[in-house]
Amino acid sequence: MARYGTGNPGYVGASSGPSMSRPRGNRFALLGDSITAQHGDAIRRNAKGYFHWAAAYLNQQIRYAVHFATGGYTTEQINTVHLPALLAVKDKWDYCAVLAGTNDVGNAVPVPTIIRNLSKTYKTIIAAGRVPVACTLPPRNGASAFQQGNIMNTNTGIKMLAAKLGIPLVDFHAALVNPTTADYTAGYNADQIHPNSLGARVMGKMFADTMTGIGATAPWRAPLSVAANDPANFLSNPLFTLDSNSDGVPDRWTVHAASGATFSLEDPAGGEPVAGKWFKCTRATDSGATTTYRVATLAGVQPGDRVAASFKFKATLEGSPAGKFGLMIFKDKDVNTPLLGLLHDWDRDTQLCTIYGEFLTPVGVTGLQVDCNFSGAGTVWLGQMTFRNLTAAGLNDL
Repeated sequence: MARYGTGNPGYVGASSGPSMSRPRGNRFALLGDSITAQHGDAIRRNAKGYFHWAAAYLNQQIRYAVHFATGGYTTEQINTVHLPALLAVKDKWDYCAVLAGTNDVGNAVPVPTIIRNLSKTYKTIIAAGRVPVACTLPPRNGASAFQQGNIMNTNTGIKMLAAKLGIPLVDFHAALVNPTTADYTAGYNADQIHPNSLGARVMGKMFADTMTGIGATAPWRAPLSVAANDPANFLSNPLFTLDSNSDGVPDRWTVHAASGATFSLEDPAGGEPVAGKWFKCTRATDSGATTTYRVATLAGVQPGDRVAASFKFKATLEGSPAGKFGLMIFKDKDVNTPLLGLLHDWDRDTQLCTIYGEFLTPVGVTGLQVDCNFSGAGTVWLGQMTFRNLTAAGLNDL
């Protein structure tokens, strides 16, 4: 059975119960309401998504696969609409994080009904040969005494149900709550119900601490370039070691609009696990315009190709003024055709981590463009930028 608590954070493995046979792999689906919908859309990965932070904390030992979430949905609606859709793509994920019940509390759905609905969700996922991850409800600012009682009782039920089924539990409520008021801890929420990007980062750390054992069960590392000569990476100069004109911008990259930014190639600090150099961009002040730097005409794909993109990343963005960063992959010379936004509206300090994502190359696309957009003030570092065509390599089924 899973054990949690100080000194032993996380899921240490189920020794009994229906989830005893754990899936292979480390891909996660997410199921929920508007809190889960904050992860972004099918293309953009938003800083308000807790799982994106969790994956970064664990250097992609757990990987995002897909999410099904709609604002305002109750547990019953999630089971009716999203659960069948989730099961229809079960070959794409191994675990499913379930964060649901906030709207039930708002609609005064009885706690036993909420728990019955969640039990159905968990058991259906287990029956599909996958593992559900139970998540407690976040706080609710300004909740009535009745609502507050229902939050606490629902979370107690979630904890007891997770223990009964032998499935992982992530206690988001404990990570976010102000113990004096039972509201969100100051600074963690965007409104009465939803966490902001800082709250999502806190949730991500709790999720990562809980799921850290997954890496030992299904060891996986992003396929980053570790050598300057890597012909399987169709982006040349992946380690940022070449800068022919010594302008601080690595060969193959161009600055479309500096807008007050400075660029440099920097050796990793002692102990930083980064091959080559950091590509560093600093905006000391907010110029009022956006800095854009990019790689254009990146050949190496055909329609239908499955592409994996990954890189090392860190950032300081919480100064005064604050900053915001995004990295988007587009069809070459067509910013109206986005393919994957690995970082979208990223506005929080981020420790050294690995970012990873995949996309299928759509019809009409034979070249890519990578745009970095940086507004406000702060510093971002990129390292080991890697693009691999999994289809061309014969790895499409992995």
